[in-house]
Amino acid sequence: MKLALARHDDVVRSAITAASGTIFATGGDGVAAAFGRASDAVNAAVAAQRALDTVEWPSGAALRVRMGLHTGEADERDGDYFGPPVNRAARVMSAGHGGQIVLTDATASVLGQVSGVQLIDLGSHRLKGLLEPVQLFGVDADDVAWLDRPLVSDQAVDGNLPRPASEFVGRIDDLRQRASELDLHRLVTLTGPGGVGKTRLAIEVGWQAAERFPGGVWLIDLSNLGDSDAVAVAVLATVDAQLLPGMTVTATIVEWLRARRTLLVIDNCDHVLDGAAALVGAVLAGSPTTSMLVTSREPLGVAGESVRVVSPLPIGREAVELFVQRAAAATGDFNLTTSTRQTIEALCARLDGIPLAIELAAARVRSLSPSEILARLDDRFRLLRSTGRGSQERHQTLQATVNWSYQLLDEDAKLLFARLSVFAGSFDLSAAEVVCGTDPLDAFDLLDLLASLVDKSMVLAEAADSGGTRYRLLETLREFGETRLVEGPNAERLRDRHGRHYLDLAEQTFVLQATASEAVAVKRFDTEWTNLRAAFDWSLASGREHDSLAILAATGYFAYHTLRWEHADWTRRATSSALERGSTPVGLQTAAMTWSALSGDFGLLSELGASLPADVSTLTDIDQVNVWSNRALLGSFTGDHEIVRSAYAWLRRQDVWPADPFTRGWMLHHLIYASGALLPGEVDELVAESARLASLHGAPTLHALSHLISGIVTTLAGADPQAAVEALRRCVNAAESVHSTFVVTNCEAWLGGIATNGPPSNARDFRRILQRAATARMSLLVRSAFPLLSVWFARIGELATAAIFLGVSRAHPPADLLGLLSARTAEATQLLAGFAQRDELVRQGEALTLDESMDRAFHELARIEDAGPHRRATQR
Repeated sequence: MKLALARHDDVVRSAITAASGTIFATGGDGVAAAFGRASDAVNAAVAAQRALDTVEWPSGAALRVRMGLHTGEADERDGDYFGPPVNRAARVMSAGHGGQIVLTDATASVLGQVSGVQLIDLGSHRLKGLLEPVQLFGVDADDVAWLDRPLVSDQAVDGNLPRPASEFVGRIDDLRQRASELDLHRLVTLTGPGGVGKTRLAIEVGWQAAERFPGGVWLIDLSNLGDSDAVAVAVLATVDAQLLPGMTVTATIVEWLRARRTLLVIDNCDHVLDGAAALVGAVLAGSPTTSMLVTSREPLGVAGESVRVVSPLPIGREAVELFVQRAAAATGDFNLTTSTRQTIEALCARLDGIPLAIELAAARVRSLSPSEILARLDDRFRLLRSTGRGSQERHQTLQATVNWSYQLLDEDAKLLFARLSVFAGSFDLSAAEVVCGTDPLDAFDLLDLLASLVDKSMVLAEAADSGGTRYRLLETLREFGETRLVEGPNAERLRDRHGRHYLDLAEQTFVLQATASEAVAVKRFDTEWTNLRAAFDWSLASGREHDSLAILAATGYFAYHTLRWEHADWTRRATSSALERGSTPVGLQTAAMTWSALSGDFGLLSELGASLPADVSTLTDIDQVNVWSNRALLGSFTGDHEIVRSAYAWLRRQDVWPADPFTRGWMLHHLIYASGALLPGEVDELVAESARLASLHGAPTLHALSHLISGIVTTLAGADPQAAVEALRRCVNAAESVHSTFVVTNCEAWLGGIATNGPPSNARDFRRILQRAATARMSLLVRSAFPLLSVWFARIGELATAAIFLGVSRAHPPADLLGLLSARTAEATQLLAGFAQRDELVRQGEALTLDESMDRAFHELARIEDAGPHRRATQR
């Protein structure tokens, strides 16, 4: 092999030299050369391909070489060339296959006529690492026919790898080398100080390696996570996998990855190192087809980890190129001269080649020359030069870089920068004005100051889906600003303002969601959730009980309908805090009951229900309705018709109806599930009231609940099945428009028969509905499935399986809402009468845990689905 590569080098070098070319770089088996004319470059490439085709390679093998050509002005120093044209030529070469010669439209436009050569228009292609599509041409020459194979572009890459907003600065050969390491090591960790460019490098390596991972390249950003426990959830959400019943989140991820050749780029692990290490270790052990590229300031410490230190940019070619590119982007017209090159090299040396520091410096060329920037660095980095060596020094280098940028701000801008660190995640201008626009700043000053911070790259500005602008601080900068905020006298006051602003926003959005603009409210809650979490955490930690409870109440219906289970944890924490003070507000009790019902924790639901106050006359209207609504729900679970009728009679008093339509809609939903205790006319009143409520307020969720209630009642009546189906489909459409996972899951269960008069007609539908209920963590629906599974398998002659699920339904009894499930259990028992193995198999089912039962359900349904419609029943 070494002899073959040596022969390859001789052939290529000879062709380049003969065409007056200059070789300026080599790497592995690659060669980079510069030519004075495009025709010389094409002639050299054609000559090299012809010569390579005539070589007699060892063992009869053929060595196929790909070549890429681009034309542009590159900078030369000491025989080396650098600049965007060099990297672009390498990108073009990477798009080709062995035996192909590919060139850009820039080369084609100046090529002219070359004897024996024709160009083939290959169209426009997006190449790895380039911002805009590039027009490419193939070379078809005498004795070197064009090899008609599609080029390698990034258009077909699966996953979510983002396209960077600027071109990468650095050697493409280095990227290829790092990408090739993923073939040798399934876990590569890029370490180094903050700001050194680990994330950008990881994304570029991902693009380079993408074609080797048909299962996709997925970027998982952990920067916004609050604790290690959230790492696996973030990965699951990013790859859009569905939580498998009976399995942990981590186990689900491993299972999802198992059959895929996938690259996970896991970014910003520093603050959740334990969680990241646990997840990575599980994937390494359980999914041999998955590779991982991790960025962290320190190694994960996982067996099999290959650690690669990301060094600062070399002082010279790459550091200068980065400064020049970013300066040109900042000013639109930045000229590099011999004098400025020396100044920039000195400046980059003072910044230790840290890309973040260089980019911040380049942003200042709008108002300062490179020499003026360099002059300002002397005092700022005196402390840095006096420190020791090692990782602590690298950390201080970043801190010094950020501090230098901070010190260049005027006093008002410094104050605003520190205040902005109070935001968790992104924020809009109005939030910045309300929270940060206090003495000595005002709203009129703040806009200009914020724009100045954006110009100085201290704050990022990003287009929002709404058409406005969202702002955020990079985490490193936010931490720096937070330190300055805490050092000042007004940190607590700023956090209070932040908390009150997001409480106000939550309460305004709460009102908005009960209107035809509910979709806007849902989007707002989703966008601001990180700041709402921070506001809740602060109010709870600082003893502001009223504010924490108000945030909890205002976000409740959004969290219930979208099944944002984090809200259940907020409720638990607020309850614990209240108990420490000796009392639990009714609003907390009813919120906890709602989450208990959604999760199927009937024991806790009963315990909470028993502690509800007997006398509600002193409570607010909403708390009164919530108490009786939850009593009705509890009565429907326990079959206590007396309490259901008492709740119905009390709730129908018009003078206690709250203004909040969602509380009323939720109550009507509870009562429908307790309708077995009501008279037909009373049920009709509930249906009519739900329709009136939806029509009056126009919120899609209220329409969805109305259609769901109508569909349930029509289904139970049994007179018009088609009308029931149409109502339930309208429910799904309305609920999906506002991401009401709760309503969609319930409605699809009714459509499929999970909670109606019979199970679905086929295994696929049954499995799909079960999967949705399990993913939504709605244990109520999951438990309700087992009596229906028993009937379903008994009806198709699978008596052994039916007996097992009958045992499961006895061991994990569901709440028999509307009395439907007891009828299904009775039917299953009758169909299994006389089956010799029934009692033994029922006991086997009773011994299964709920997770084991779900695993068994999916296995058995998949078996029936795979067998097809002509499966024969053999269990008799």
